Amino acid sequence: GLLFQTARRLDRAEKSYLESEKKLRALVAAHPGASDYRQELAKTLLNLAALRIQQKQPQTAGPLSDEAISLLAGLVERFPQEPARRVELARGMANAAVNAQLAGTPAKAIELDQKALEALAGARRQEDSANISYLMATTGSHLADLIDERDGISKALPVYEAALSELRNLAKSAASRPEFVRRLVEELNEIGFRLARAESLEKARALWLESLEVMRSRKETDPADNLADPASRLAANLTAMAQLEHGKGRFDDAHALLGKALELRRDRLPSHPSAAVGALELARAELLESAWREERNKKREALAAVLRASVHAARGLSSSSDADAAVKAVVIIGS
Repeated sequence: GLLFQTARRLDRAEKSYLESEKKLRALVAAHPGASDYRQELAKTLLNLAALRIQQKQPQTAGPLSDEAISLLAGLVERFPQEPARRVELARGMANAAVNAQLAGTPAKAIELDQKALEALAGARRQEDSANISYLMATTGSHLADLIDERDGISKALPVYEAALSELRNLAKSAASRPEFVRRLVEELNEIGFRLARAESLEKARALWLESLEVMRSRKETDPADNLADPASRLAANLTAMAQLEHGKGRFDDAHALLGKALELRRDRLPSHPSAAVGALELARAELLESAWREERNKKREALAAVLRASVHAARGLSSSSDADAAVKAVVIIGS
């Protein structure tokens, strides 16, 4: 069912889920004491709920999620000393929260996320683990997104900070995994973007610079870190903020931010998912650097930036047609 759903073959996914549901209900009825069957039935119902939303049937998704959560809550009551049961309940609630958001019921989604965090706090009192911390971070981040959309960033920020605290601890722990670091970088970028959108530019700057430092610290790690995409987005954010500072006449701050964006693009260019796109993006940033240096009558530095841009533009154009007139022109200048 999951494979068909991921491939958007929704009719085949529905058939698989319904067959699974039928068989699991029979097993639960025949073996009422077997907890695994109840847990698997709950997972199937949550998957089916997500499918109903994809099928534009949100009104049928809620009852499926409610039944799944009831099954998982029953297992917590039956096995109160097993923290794994609380974790599965929290995971189910977090999935149901996403379903509720997609179904157009954000108030219910907020309630489910809050209850999921309560369940995780209960599990943590019994046994702490990296998986609990990570689920607290992802659930808290989703909750904060919902609060931001409803009440604004100022109300959401404490919830974001709690999620970031979990991710920061995970990223520097002995149990750190590539997905923890990537998620930290993504959250710093996203929260910074939301702050910038709300015109809290200094707070946005602080988070983006923290994201930059995290990526720098992971520069020589395993390629599984896969930070190329968030690095490209962060470089774009830093460039945009540099342009804002430049527009306000704060030229030194603008150059400093653009310099960080350029450094990030240069560092991450070899791992960019598309080398051509990465080279063209770097060429555009070098052109901006050149223009700003020219404004301040630093002609030698401006020329050096143009020459670097020409090298990157030539590399990008050799394997891509995605370039604007300015980038194409700089190849001629450089040659």
